[in-house]
Amino acid sequence: MVGSVCSFVFHLIYFSSSEQAISWLIKTASARKITPEEHRVYVQERPWATAPVVIAHGKTSESGTKASGLIRWLDNPERDICIEFGSQDNMYRVQVKAVYYAILSAMMHRVTHAVIYSTNEIVVKVGNGVFTPKKETKLFEGIRRRTSLTEEDSGTRVKLHTLDSTALNELNLTLEKATSRENVPVCSEELFRERHSSEIIRI
Repeated sequence: MVGSVCSFVFHLIYFSSSEQAISWLIKTASARKITPEEHRVYVQERPWATAPVVIAHGKTSESGTKASGLIRWLDNPERDICIEFGSQDNMYRVQVKAVYYAILSAMMHRVTHAVIYSTNEIVVKVGNGVFTPKKETKLFEGIRRRTSLTEEDSGTRVKLHTLDSTALNELNLTLEKATSRENVPVCSEELFRERHSSEIIRI
């Protein structure tokens, strides 16, 4: 039983797209009878299999460009935004901000579940509660509130993943394409926070 359920969960999480996950579920359901435990897991994991994928990427200032945080919705490009940060923000801070603001964006769009990818593995691990934050503690408090929610809690639930070579391959993306700011609307950090003021209060 345990092995069967573990295999069931693995397949749900493994697929990089909701279409693949749903297709596998349909084939599995038609091939054999699903146990009550597998049905429970299905109910819990299905929202994640169909959750929108968001890329959060921070970038420090370079010659001629400002520091910025990219929020890219893979299946909803009309929601993409590039937030300009202050020149004093270092690489770690812009990466944390990008994840934090991606969560605010998910909350504003009222999604129940969101899978957010960051290129910074440390930010992902701290955000998921694996490590204790030593910097940017206030931002991580908000991030952790959303990554620690259970299915019994209300509001937007978030899972953080590292945007590494394996993830890029599963998402059928290159790092350059995933983090490109070309043709993405730009907005100041002040304006973004103003537009998401209610989400900042609720996060």
